[in-house]
Amino acid sequence: MKHVLVDANVLVSFLTDRNPAQRERAEALLRKAAAQEHNVVLHSMSIVEMIYVLTAVYREDPADVAQDLVELLAMPGVISEDNMSWSSVLERWPETIPALGDAILAAEASRGRYDAVATFDRDLAKKLVRQGSTVYWPSSVLRALRKDE
Repeated sequence: MKHVLVDANVLVSFLTDRNPAQRERAEALLRKAAAQEHNVVLHSMSIVEMIYVLTAVYREDPADVAQDLVELLAMPGVISEDNMSWSSVLERWPETIPALGDAILAAEASRGRYDAVATFDRDLAKKLVRQGSTVYWPSSVLRALRKDE
């Protein structure tokens, strides 16, 4: 079964109304996991970033966010992960990928344990493609890469 590593921005879009198109994509990703078409993997860094954004930026009640997380982790096809290779992270952060959370996802994606990374961050997606990783929603990323070249 395929495993899709999920960026925090996908989780935030799923749990908020900030971008309806992104929310639809995130919901579809999780529906496919529930239908056992693939597993979604939530790295602890993505979970921490999601909690920070929801509580600090969106000012959501921490108890509500905790309940959302309980429900998210209980969904069929959702797996949590907390392992990482710090040496691989530090090869990317901060020079190549300035955001630590993004560097962790890129490092984990490079290890080959995941079939794709789901992110709405085009800059991160381009870096993932350049390192040989697969992005879950590739069409817009590939168009952006062609424009940059």
